[in-house]
Amino acid sequence: MVPEGRRAVVVTPDPDDEVVSLGGLIHGLHFLGRPLTIIAATGEPGAASIHNPPEYHGEAQVQYAPYSGALHRLGVTGRADSDMAPCRVMHAGLEKGTLHRNETALAAFLAWRLQPGDVMFASWRFDGDPDHEAVGRAALAAAAIVGAKCIPVPVHAWAWAAPGDTRIPWHRARRIEVDQYGLYAKRKALSGDGVPGDAPLRGATAHQPCEIVLL
Repeated sequence: MVPEGRRAVVVTPDPDDEVVSLGGLIHGLHFLGRPLTIIAATGEPGAASIHNPPEYHGEAQVQYAPYSGALHRLGVTGRADSDMAPCRVMHAGLEKGTLHRNETALAAFLAWRLQPGDVMFASWRFDGDPDHEAVGRAALAAAAIVGAKCIPVPVHAWAWAAPGDTRIPWHRARRIEVDQYGLYAKRKALSGDGVPGDAPLRGATAHQPCEIVLL
């Protein structure tokens, strides 16, 4: 899904949502040596944010304070060596619940930091949560501008969708199998205190041996 030589970019509405939805994939990409960037729309702004143009600040290295939770426990934010992918973490610095009002600015923020050929994963634009849907639309717009690939990821949808729910485009759904090491890492990452999001949803996704994307 992320060919050798391509960078994976995971765009998440809130910090730690990326582990709930794609923790196994992130863990696998990291240990395959794929370049990896995590961008959170909300959370504490890092050195590069919507209010700090990239021409002056560029992409910041891992910001440990807001990512001391699930992503850190997943094992991808430590110091990279020659066998591991360099993992960068960035924040747009927007306030939770305001993303639909800042969608254009978020799309521009993403477009500045994407490269042609990037494979971007972002929350689905019909996910059933305003922030998630705004991220999905902004990611698709940014990918179209730059020439990157955008793969939608249902996140909040699993809180309301029933098996066979016709609101989910099942013909586009693809399973990403998570190996035992990735599944263990994901369970460990989501077991800590302070991980945001719906607790039953976290528990359900932590024990699933696969993750779902829409192609």
